[in-house]
Amino acid sequence: MKAQIVISGQIAGNHRLRSACSTIDSEEYKQMFNGYKLVFPNMETAKKALEDACKWLKEEEPDFYEEGGISLYNNILTYDASRAKLSKHE
Repeated sequence: MKAQIVISGQIAGNHRLRSACSTIDSEEYKQMFNGYKLVFPNMETAKKALEDACKWLKEEEPDFYEEGGISLYNNILTYDASRAKLSKHE
C-alpha cells in the first residue's frame, strides 16, 4: 500500500521539509499554496524518510531544535510553521 507525506505551511519551511523528506523512492507533486505531496511505495519507506528528515534537521539546526522549532510526534514532523504529515496514499 502506498503512503504519502503532505507538506503544508509557510513557503520557506515547506521547501526545507521537502528537501529533507524527498528520497529516490518518492514521487513529488506540487500542491496549492507552495505545499507538496511526496508519494512512497509503502509506509515503511515513508516513515523512514520522515525519521531521517527529522534527524537531519536536528543535526543541521541544533539550536532551533532545542528551542522547540523541530519535532516529530505521531507521524507529523514540524519545522517552524510548516508540517509534514504521513498518511496512506489517497
